[in-house]
Amino acid sequence: MTLGDIVVEHGHQIGSDVNKYNDWPNIAYKKNGKNYIERPWGELFVQKLFNKEESQYPVIDNLSPEAAGARYRMSDRGIWGSIEDVARFISFNLWETSLSQKLSSLGDDESSKDSAEWDVGIGREKGYELYVAALPKEDPFRAMLKDATDPKARQLQGYLNEQLADKSLVSDDEVRSLCDLAADRTKESVCSRKKLGYLIESKLIPRKWVMSDHITSHVEKDDRINIFVYGHTHKYEIPWKLEISPRKKVTVLNTGAFQRLVDEETFLAIAKSKYPTPEDALKKMSVNDLPYCYSVALIKYKSGIPRASVEMWQQSEEGAGGLVSPNSKNCIPKEVTN
Repeated sequence: MTLGDIVVEHGHQIGSDVNKYNDWPNIAYKKNGKNYIERPWGELFVQKLFNKEESQYPVIDNLSPEAAGARYRMSDRGIWGSIEDVARFISFNLWETSLSQKLSSLGDDESSKDSAEWDVGIGREKGYELYVAALPKEDPFRAMLKDATDPKARQLQGYLNEQLADKSLVSDDEVRSLCDLAADRTKESVCSRKKLGYLIESKLIPRKWVMSDHITSHVEKDDRINIFVYGHTHKYEIPWKLEISPRKKVTVLNTGAFQRLVDEETFLAIAKSKYPTPEDALKKMSVNDLPYCYSVALIKYKSGIPRASVEMWQQSEEGAGGLVSPNSKNCIPKEVTN
């Protein structure tokens, strides 16, 4: 990472990332006279799941967002790990969604320019119900959470209630992000006592809540920062502006993972055209079914000023490579373009 015009980092310390270290940058500890490196929960749990299941579900680690593959695996074979693990994974699932979700409008007053101001206290009081409201209707986690007759579901509800009540686990900005998602799903102001009728602007992006504190902490150290690049999550992000203050905006972009990926919408389109169910597609699809495209971030200087963009590197194992735009038809599976 370099402080100056540009900050580049992996991104594992942002928000509720499951690979977050508790005491960054201190990641080592001593026990019984031996030095150890801490392994975050995500490294121990999520990657262990992917590594174990990849032989049966070849593209489980190629779906974007990363949590999507695990959701379809759960739908196929039930939950794995402890209830506490599943509670943390639900938060990770929604955290990834918040990084990529662009909300639709809420309310009918198109002249309104005020975005929703959520009451964080109300959001925390909702407990597990806020997670239910933020999850898509077809999500297996949502169905599980709503099952009042299942002792495991009630236990999961309790964990999520405790998690949401703890500011050290879920920040105020992350609660706002959940409120954004819940409002978009339900078309109701879940975290506000205000009457519905104002507008959640079509440009409102809940990831701003996730990214704000983290990037602000960098700007406080060096206000020259104009571009922030990270790449920890699977999904690339084209550059967007985060307003730190009325006088300061930072361009944010995500390189994505340098591997062949398929977003969930495209995965479902392929599944519908070739397989009985998404779960069956997860078992039978191969990485070779995905285009030879890999997202990258480019920083080019013009008159000494850095400009950021996201491109796709397209290259098969045999041929020469080259850069194409993210929406290039060569990077879209043929089942979707046909």
